[in-house]
Parts: sequence; structure tokens; C-alpha cells
Amino acid sequence: MTWWEMLKQPSFYLIYVMMTLVAFGGLVVTSQLKEIAGFYKVDKVIIAWGLSAAILAIQLNRIVNGITRPLWGWISDHIGRENAMFTAFLIEGLAVYGWLQTIHRPVMFVLLSSLVFFAWGEIFSLFPSITADLYGRTWATTNYGIVYTAKGTAAIFSAPVAAYVMLRTGSWVPVFYVMIACDITAAFMVLLWLKPVAARAIAKAEGIALSAALAQAAATKTKEAEDAEHLAKVG
Repeated sequence: MTWWEMLKQPSFYLIYVMMTLVAFGGLVVTSQLKEIAGFYKVDKVIIAWGLSAAILAIQLNRIVNGITRPLWGWISDHIGRENAMFTAFLIEGLAVYGWLQTIHRPVMFVLLSSLVFFAWGEIFSLFPSITADLYGRTWATTNYGIVYTAKGTAAIFSAPVAAYVMLRTGSWVPVFYVMIACDITAAFMVLLWLKPVAARAIAKAEGIALSAALAQAAATKTKEAEDAEHLAKVG
């Protein structure tokens, strides 16, 4: 399916909204981590190896975010794409909630921000896969490139808008609760809408492939019969 055909599918906009919702939380942590640590006064607390909570969180987050991409791909291969997405989105939402509850504790600040990244990193392995599942592999790179612009949409809300909300309210709590709501909403969108849509799309694609294979087999059989008849006449 070409990119233009993909844009005509309602499922594309479902995937786009889901990726925007999930990317929002991870991008808030990416762009605002130092400011959040400073606001809760854990930014200069030394945790280990001479590293403060903020610096250690940043470094550990990057490591976890790299490891989680192939890991979530492996998980999705075993439990199914949509089940893996639901699990990851739910973990991210719960991790953000737990992070907010313990954010004044430097060690928990580091660990739970890393858990957020652990769940968030799946968008870079599962969204390309679901895009290929639904719209085929011929134009998979172009199609995912369009889906990936959802991250840019999320960035608009996660950096300037989130910072503006914090300045207006004097707290990061509203931003955290929006992050949680986005993750939980996306999780249930997977189960209630994406999973049935994906099942129908994959079944349709398999049906078309089977029909094409049967038609090819029939054509081959007819050709073989014609060749045999021709040889019999010649003989």
C-alpha cells in the first residue's frame, strides 16, 4: 500500500494519535528531566560514582532506552504486536504515576524515570512493525516515515506547552497527570480499536495472498495440462 493509500485508511489516524499520545510522555522526560529534578530538589544529590541524581538518571535512561528497543521487538514476537503495545503503554503510565509519588526520593527518581524510558522505547520498534503489518512491506519505510511525524507533533506539547503549563500552575503535577492519561488512553485504544482493525487487515491480506497463490497454482496446472496435450499430439 502506497503512502497515499495509507492516508485514506482510518487506521492510520488511529495509529498516529496513539503514537502522539505515547511519545508525549517520553519526550517530556527527555526534554524536561533536568528542570523536573531541579524543581523537586534532587538534581544535585549525589547518588553513585560522583554522579548526581539528574545526571545518573540521564545516563541510565539512555542505556535503558537502547536496550528496550530490541527487547520489546522480541516480546511482541512472542505475545503479539498489540498485546506488547498494550503492556508497554500500561507500564509507562504506571511508571509515571509511581515516579510522581516518589519523586522527592533521589534513588526512586533515577529508577522510575528509567522505567518510563524502558516502556517508552518500544515506540521505535513496535510502531514500525504495526505499520508494515497493516500497510504492507513494499512501501514500509515511506509509510513509517509519515507515521513517525507523530513524534514531532508530540514534541510541540512536551516541550513548550508542558513548560508553559508548569509556569502557569507552578507545578509539574498537571503535566504528569496528562502523561498518565495519555499512556492509559493509548493502552486501551490498542485493545479496543487497533487489535480488531489489525486482525481484519491481516486476515484480508492473507486472503488476498491465498487467492493469488491458488490462481497461480491453477494457471500452472493449466499450462502443464496444455503442454502435456501438445506433447501427446506431437508424439
